[in-house]
Amino acid sequence: MTCCTNHFRSEKLCIDDKCWRYTKLAPLLAKDAAKLDVDSVFKELDKVSQKKHTLQSMVFEPADRVLHLAYGEGPATKLKPHRLDLGKLLDDK
Repeated sequence: MTCCTNHFRSEKLCIDDKCWRYTKLAPLLAKDAAKLDVDSVFKELDKVSQKKHTLQSMVFEPADRVLHLAYGEGPATKLKPHRLDLGKLLDDK
């Protein structure tokens, strides 16, 4: 499992690596990923939303090549995510 926010954290791109949202999400990394489902991750993301400014939120399941994307009037973390099968999209190319 990995967490990210829209702040650059790599040394070459970063201008400030302090992000309260990332810090609050980081404890998820210590949890057993098998016990986290998409709904529970969205609930955690909602805890760090920027309310009406959170226009999109996503959970990616790389092993299954699935993206769960919620977007729209914020907070997007409270919207029902759309399931996108990226395997089908990537296999077609």
